[in-house]
Amino acid sequence: MSVDLPDGPRQILFHDLGPYRMQPDTERLAFGATSEDELGRWRDLLQRAWPLLARVDPRAAEDVSSCLRSIEPLPPALPFRWYSATMEDGMGGMAASEPTGAEPAAAAQFASILTHEIQHSKLSALLHMYSLHVPDASHGLYAPWRDDPRPLRGMLHGVYAFTGVARFWRGYVLNGCPAEEEALASFEFALRRCQLLRVLPRLNEDERLTALGRRVVSRLLEVVEQWQGEQVRADSLEQAGRAANDHWMSWRAHHLLPDARFVAALADEWANGDLDPATVTHGWAYPEPRLRTDPTARHLDARAVLMRVRMMRSTARELSVGGVEGLVRGARRGDLYLLSGNNDSAQRLYTAEIAGVPLPAQAPGVVWAGLGLALEGRSDRTWAARALSVFPELVRHVYAAIGTGDESRPDPAAVADWLGRTVAPSPRA
Repeated sequence: MSVDLPDGPRQILFHDLGPYRMQPDTERLAFGATSEDELGRWRDLLQRAWPLLARVDPRAAEDVSSCLRSIEPLPPALPFRWYSATMEDGMGGMAASEPTGAEPAAAAQFASILTHEIQHSKLSALLHMYSLHVPDASHGLYAPWRDDPRPLRGMLHGVYAFTGVARFWRGYVLNGCPAEEEALASFEFALRRCQLLRVLPRLNEDERLTALGRRVVSRLLEVVEQWQGEQVRADSLEQAGRAANDHWMSWRAHHLLPDARFVAALADEWANGDLDPATVTHGWAYPEPRLRTDPTARHLDARAVLMRVRMMRSTARELSVGGVEGLVRGARRGDLYLLSGNNDSAQRLYTAEIAGVPLPAQAPGVVWAGLGLALEGRSDRTWAARALSVFPELVRHVYAAIGTGDESRPDPAAVADWLGRTVAPSPRA
């Protein structure tokens, strides 16, 4: 495929045939030759995204120009849910969602994906030559951009790639993005900055890093910390912080398991103790929970995707309470009420979903996180919001222990409020 760029034509191999294509986890592709219309959309997307990248992030553009050799088309994605991947042994090759011609801010989104995947290619080349960490197969690290716990190698890839993504969106904000994309660009930069600052300091202390690995992580942390004081739109900054906290709460609720004896003791205290808020004190110290990967954790970023959809006029009109689940995978009706500022309706829907499952423990962690967000700012639920923001997994499991075998389950917010008053969080929470 020939792409006409400001500095001349470039040839990019369009890898639409062959036995070694990448496959999404959820479907098997029927491979075939790409139509001329599809090739035209790819060519148009590259011819808009590549010069944009050169204008706002010259370093990334140079990397893309030096490395990118081939693109494999993947199925079209829903808004703000682009698929993309890079094979660790395939330097310069990437796979990405097929453009539909209707993606909002498509050129900017694809420029960030080019940056992301080339960062993976660069780090893969480095890892083929040098060791950044000792061998380790455990999957126990929190990655703010993933549903699942990650191994150290995957975490290094994540922080390296998303530092590049943050740098691109920062450049887009600073170098004159269109007015209709300013809120999105500010949100993306603020979100990635917030996520990186959540995980890089702890990763920098990981004893499994080699000296070179720690040097790489330290340099990434230094770069991101330099961006910490940079101003972005206040509304985008607020939403980015909320999205980052939402993902952390959802991840904890799914993947962290409190001590069973501690949960049982709290359930007994609820059944037998004095629940008067005036007499409750922090008498319980929360022991560190252990990691237990929950394979049902999916689409933990659904509310963040909804935030993006609402920012872009081209897709916001498609949102309705009845159709939100079809537009954003993993989204719920309560999420739309929450992001519209109708916290009372959101709380009712999340509470109904928690109470409506056959077993209380089956309520997804993302619903508990949503309930915590809906309770924020309510003067009568300060402790409940705090408990769900600090140890949502404990609230989830204590509520399940209280409600097992009992047809009249308590209000989830009341349990969270009591735990917020009763339990002191662990030091690493």
